Amino acid sequence: MKAITKEGNTLVSRYDTEGLRVEIKENEKLTKFIFHKENILVETDGDYNSISRFVRGYEVVAADITDGNNED
Repeated sequence: MKAITKEGNTLVSRYDTEGLRVEIKENEKLTKFIFHKENILVETDGDYNSISRFVRGYEVVAADITDGNNED
């Protein structure tokens, strides 16, 4: 699915056969989603570098969200 805003920004979403959004591209910035059942466990960039990880119990228990600067 592709959308273009009146400002010219582009948003492209890709879905799997179960209807889960597996990728979103916003103005050439790609984010991928890794699921367990219908719950997002990990968000990655286009090279599979972790952006966010979610720990779940009955609900989200914790989230580890990076700032995008992978400095060691």
